[in-house]
Amino acid sequence: KGHDGDVLSIAHIPELGYLATTSTDCTIQFWDTQEFKMCQRLPTAVPILTTEWHPTSNSSGGVLFTGGLMNPKTNKVTITAYDPMRNFNSVMQMNKHTDTILDLYS
Repeated sequence: KGHDGDVLSIAHIPELGYLATTSTDCTIQFWDTQEFKMCQRLPTAVPILTTEWHPTSNSSGGVLFTGGLMNPKTNKVTITAYDPMRNFNSVMQMNKHTDTILDLYS
C-alpha cells in the first residue's frame, strides 16, 4: 500500500536502491527500487514538502534531509536529517526556520 494522500516529493537514494517519498498523509515512505515495494514508513508531524539525499563518504552512504510546513504545536519549521544506518531514524533537527521550507539543495 502506498500513501493515503498526494505525493509531495521524491528523492532517489542510489546507494541503497531506494526512493523516498513524502505526502500530505504526514509520512515518509521508503521504496525498494528492485522489488518495487514499500520497505519502511515513518510518520512526520506535518507534511514534508521537500527531500534531498546527500551522499557522504561515511559508512551510511549519506543522509536524507527533509523540510516542510510549520508544526502548529511547536510553531517551528524543521529540517530533519535521517540516517539509513540507523533504520532511517532522525539523527539531527534544525528548527530555527520561521517559514515554510519549499526546497533543499545539496
